Formats: sequence, structure tokens, C-alpha cells
Amino acid sequence: MDALVRPVVDPGFAAAALAFLCGGVALGTASGLVPGLHANNFALFLAGIAPSVSADPLLVGVAMLGAGVVHSFLDIVPALALGVPDAATAVAALPGHRLVVAGRGREAVRLSAVGSGLAVALAVPLALPITWGMMRGYPVVRDHLPLILGVVVAFLVFTESSKRAALGGSSPSSRAPRSGSQRSTPTRRRPSTPAGSSRRFSPACSAHPCSSTRWAAGASRRRPTLGSR
Repeated sequence: MDALVRPVVDPGFAAAALAFLCGGVALGTASGLVPGLHANNFALFLAGIAPSVSADPLLVGVAMLGAGVVHSFLDIVPALALGVPDAATAVAALPGHRLVVAGRGREAVRLSAVGSGLAVALAVPLALPITWGMMRGYPVVRDHLPLILGVVVAFLVFTESSKRAALGGSSPSSRAPRSGSQRSTPTRRRPSTPAGSSRRFSPACSAHPCSSTRWAAGASRRRPTLGSR
């Protein structure tokens, strides 16, 4: 665990981290309140500009984390304010939509905020042990990745609701490894010969490049000219 936790007293880095965190909060607020935007859009943008930023790349990660957390708090607002069904179709809508139709929209927003807050409070103490476990267990997962993926696919197929769905899921799953192995095998191509090259006349010409030159020179000498007629 000492590799994951390293106490550092650096006011300059703390101020820079706070500034990047505030930037991430602004991006998360925009992605959470503007329909069609997501925190992943800004995460991709930040990852693209990270090499050109002169600051520590860890600060870019701080901005990404701040944007993701704030987005999880605010994305419920446009979800509840837009696309709310009427009373006739509210039965098939989400619970938050049903609360809005019943005039309890503030309660829906409050419940969502409480749920996001509890998720953050639970994730913070679990972040270190989960990260430590992933760092120790990833080599084992990587070495046995085909077996693990096969078990996951088999579990998903056997837990389907019907035999037809299980058959439909097993068919592409069985073809995927063969298709992947065929695409990963490189195919050798013969080197292309430029059009008009004299090497295509005989194997001897292709084996000895200088013989083609001699053949072309001899042909030009044997060709009759207008002055000789």
C-alpha cells in the first residue's frame, strides 16, 4: 500500500491541483446540464491536449475525475426536465419521471443527489484497496484472459431467457475467435512490378536486371529506321 499512498507537502502543486479541479468542475457542470454532452467528451478532449500541457499529467487526471463526479450529480436535471411523459404513459416511464408527473420533481432531484453523494462517500475509502488489488491481480487476469472471457460469454449465454436467445448469442460468440485469428494472420503479397517493365518477359530478365537492359538495347539496334528504307 505504500506505493499508492505518498504524503506530499507542496503548496504549489496543491494550488495547481485546485485550479485544475475547478476547471473539471466547470466542465462537469456543462456536460451535466447541457443535453447531448457527456463527461467522456471532455475526458477525450483533455486526454488529447494532455501531451501539450506543460503541467504534471496528474493534474489533467484530476480535472477528468472532477468532471466525472460533478456530471454524475447534475445529469439528472435535464433527464427530468426534458422528455417527461404525460400521465397516460407515466406507468412505463422511469421512477424519476413518475415523480415529476406527480409534482414531486424536487424530491426526485434531491434523491438523485443523495444517491450520488452516497456513491462518492463509498467510493473514496474503497479506491485504494481496489486499486491495490487490480495492480496485483492484473497480471493473472492478462495471462488467463481467453479463459476468463470464455467463462463470461458462457455465463451470459446460459442465463438467457429463452433457447432462441441463447442460440442467437452463442452463434456470433463461436465465430468471433475464428474471425479474429484469420484477421490477425498476415498475408504475404507478391511484390508488384511496374507497368511497362521489361522484367515481365522472362524469368531470366527478372533474375538478372542488367539482361533486360541489354535486351532493350539490342532491340533498338535491330529496329529498322526510316532512313534505312
